[in-house]
Amino acid sequence: MVQLVNLPNNVNGEPTTDSYIIAESLKRKHSNVTRLIKNHQKDFEDFGKVGFEIKPSFRSKQNIKAYILNEDQAMLLFTIMSNSPEIIRFKKQLIRNF
Repeated sequence: MVQLVNLPNNVNGEPTTDSYIIAESLKRKHSNVTRLIKNHQKDFEDFGKVGFEIKPSFRSKQNIKAYILNEDQAMLLFTIMSNSPEIIRFKKQLIRNF
């Protein structure tokens, strides 16, 4: 299983996750997750700067741009996403990991 929360990190010493980990864990397209973040970026920035990193894809040799989210930003993302059974299970697991 993929590590859902990264500890520690260099963003204010806060635990973080990223858009790619969330998309892969939920079996969603990363582009759909990043579109939500981009469309609501000002809302996400109410909880801190939204950074990104270039990281290797789990599925291909290409690198992807993953948005780095703190706990509050990750919870905001979940309030915006639909509450399918997979998302509810993932929300519970992510909350436990933070």
